[in-house]
Amino acid sequence: MKRLTALFTLVFLTASLLAPFCASAGAAGVSAPDAPTGDIRGWFTGSSGGYMDYYMYVPENAVRGMPLVVFLHGDGLVGLPDDLMYCGTVTRAKEIYGEDMPFILLLPSTSVPSWTDYNIPYTLRELIDHVAGEYSCDARRISVTGHSRGAIGVWTIVSLNPNCFSAAAPVSCPSVGFRPESFRHTPLWALVGDGYNDYGVYGRDMENHVFALRQAGASAKLTVIENCSHGEAGTLAYTKELFDWLTMLRRNKRSHPERIDLPM
Repeated sequence: MKRLTALFTLVFLTASLLAPFCASAGAAGVSAPDAPTGDIRGWFTGSSGGYMDYYMYVPENAVRGMPLVVFLHGDGLVGLPDDLMYCGTVTRAKEIYGEDMPFILLLPSTSVPSWTDYNIPYTLRELIDHVAGEYSCDARRISVTGHSRGAIGVWTIVSLNPNCFSAAAPVSCPSVGFRPESFRHTPLWALVGDGYNDYGVYGRDMENHVFALRQAGASAKLTVIENCSHGEAGTLAYTKELFDWLTMLRRNKRSHPERIDLPM
């Protein structure tokens, strides 16, 4: 009888100790974040005082552990944060997945035509961390993409934050200073239109960048989009194949993300 009582006591204590862990595991898998969903317009101030507007789309079925896709706009949307929800990237994502897309989409906004000047790259990183934390996103599935000048921002933010992003996809941009070794743990898919005003202007630079990454041991490829001008590339590049690639890759490097200074 004493042995039976001791056994029941052991089972009870074990269940009591495991219950919090089981509850946490379940919440991480199925519970929706206690935060707004749908089309969201927000403002963010970084630790250095840098200010950044942003637009987000959070699906109604959002759960903890969803991927986060960050899109950096080009010059045509500078200072127009209210227009970001109508840009080609958002339109394509909603067309492909409907309202229940399997990721959260974040579109930061700049008031100047740059993603590299002032303290913008650092405010951007803090905004990404803020959103990822608020919505309990999968920290190993945060990807970044951008078109034109926004693609320059992609090269810059990954160079400044190696081992932070799970994937990167710059679309149609000129030569830019970057550190090839920073991309060793961040697969990159570059895209450019075949139109003269896109490939003829940016194609060779993007080919050279992809070659440099491969020489440094990084995973990189370039796709030329058929029948596509520079302006059209900002929409046509965003196919289901690209979105799936951005969200399915998972960063394996577990070290604390390193931040280095990139000469401008």
